[in-house]
Amino acid sequence: MTGSIAGVASRVTPGRLRWLWLAHTAWVVVILVDMACFITSVRPTFALLTQPCLETDASVCPLGQAPLADWRAMQASGITPAAFAAFNLAVIVSVSLLFFAVGFLIAWRRWRDMMGLFVSAVLITFGSTGMSDTLANTAIPLLGVFQFAIVVLSYPALATFMLTFPTGRFTPRWTALIVLLWIVQFALFVTSMPIAVLLVSVLVTWGSCALTQVYRYARVYTPRERQQTKWVVFGLVVGISVYFLSALLPHVWPELNTPGSLYRMTLIVWLALVWVPLPLGVGIAILRSRLYDIDVIIRRTAIYGLLTVILAGVYAGGVIGGQRALLALTGGGSDSPIVIVLSTLAVAALFQPLRRGIQTTIDRRFNRQAYDARRTLERFSATLRDEVDLPGLRERLTEMVMETVQPSSVSLWLREATREANDTSASIPAERK
Repeated sequence: MTGSIAGVASRVTPGRLRWLWLAHTAWVVVILVDMACFITSVRPTFALLTQPCLETDASVCPLGQAPLADWRAMQASGITPAAFAAFNLAVIVSVSLLFFAVGFLIAWRRWRDMMGLFVSAVLITFGSTGMSDTLANTAIPLLGVFQFAIVVLSYPALATFMLTFPTGRFTPRWTALIVLLWIVQFALFVTSMPIAVLLVSVLVTWGSCALTQVYRYARVYTPRERQQTKWVVFGLVVGISVYFLSALLPHVWPELNTPGSLYRMTLIVWLALVWVPLPLGVGIAILRSRLYDIDVIIRRTAIYGLLTVILAGVYAGGVIGGQRALLALTGGGSDSPIVIVLSTLAVAALFQPLRRGIQTTIDRRFNRQAYDARRTLERFSATLRDEVDLPGLRERLTEMVMETVQPSSVSLWLREATREANDTSASIPAERK
């Protein structure tokens, strides 16, 4: 029998079988409604995307629908409305299919696990409404009622997922009350409250869930559950980073924000990349929590992400500062290839030493155990070149293993072959408890 997501197996009892039967029935009903709403929403969504958004504020336009200025620029460049709508719809449907694939895979692998069924239903439900509810309402009135109910329930379902993953329990129990805050937040969005009120509600709901996970990570979780939580948090961080990067680019290069630009026409791709890491992180955490070493991925992401930011700053500062200095000295044009070449050579020269420095700093601050183990191995390697006393070498080797691997005990056997003993082995134990 498959145990819980946390890996704790439990015995099947009649009461548990009844709960499993109810969970399976509820899962099937929810999935059938989700699939019906998704299939019947594709055509209305395509029809919506073939029309321009007439709102003066482009931020309130439905995701994937081009504002009027972009629409006119798109038509002037020869792009047909059907082609634009098909591209955006394909991206939206692809993200939904990813949510479906991960959700169905979790249900298949964790069919007798109620927490697995719940996570599966949450993923499939979010996929059935598209990225941030991008799919239009279904053309069937009765399904429209169910679709609205799904959107309403998705908020408390998301809160329950964040507050109970990966154990399936509210810890501490009073954290279940935080779900009520998410229901209040949905009511505030429906009633179109001022943006300041909505911002405060988002900070309260997401912040309370984040603080709860931090407490559980530090005080409650087992090592396996911490690995699972890291995968989900890693997916969230990657998605949020992509979102802020897509929002920052138009401020760095204002030409990207001109109507009809390639960036604005393919903005749906950036938003898709925001959502993709989340189901992948959840799927890996539940199905293959030890498939990859998440600590190594986080460490390398931090190292190379920080390295990229610093080198980009050095390059931009070198180019801008060098051109201004050259302009002040010569009074000629500021567009000099010499400055660009020198800045490129400076970045190339700084790459390796800067990478080693960042790696050492991160390991010293956040991965102290691996840092200390590497230093211990380096000291032991230096000792091997100078140590000639076998008992002393044996003692140093034992100490090195205790410091780096940290086992409960260490035993060392040295084989001493002699003719008198007919090549039998003599054990020289060196055991430390």
